[in-house]
Amino acid sequence: MSPDALDIVNALEDLAAGLRLDPSGGFDHLCWLCALHHPQDDAVVGYGLGLSEREAAADAWVGTRSLGTLLDAIIDGRPLVGPGDRWRFELHAPGAWERTFATCAQASRA
Repeated sequence: MSPDALDIVNALEDLAAGLRLDPSGGFDHLCWLCALHHPQDDAVVGYGLGLSEREAAADAWVGTRSLGTLLDAIIDGRPLVGPGDRWRFELHAPGAWERTFATCAQASRA
């Protein structure tokens, strides 16, 4: 599931307002996790959290954009281009992603 333009705008607004979800805040049983895979080598390049699949996917996409791109979108109102069809969004349901996330985090440190 790829985020649409409205999902991305909502994720940007949440980021600008400091409303990005934090799993350490006790929301892990409510949050969807989205792992964003790069289209060329399928490596995981970002994660996103949300209260729905679409929110998590948009958060993952917004989280991989450069700071300059995000500031242009938030401050100057420039639209943030959505992902192409080659990006892969891997979604994990609430309550089922904690182990997956921990495993991925350990693998990235190795």
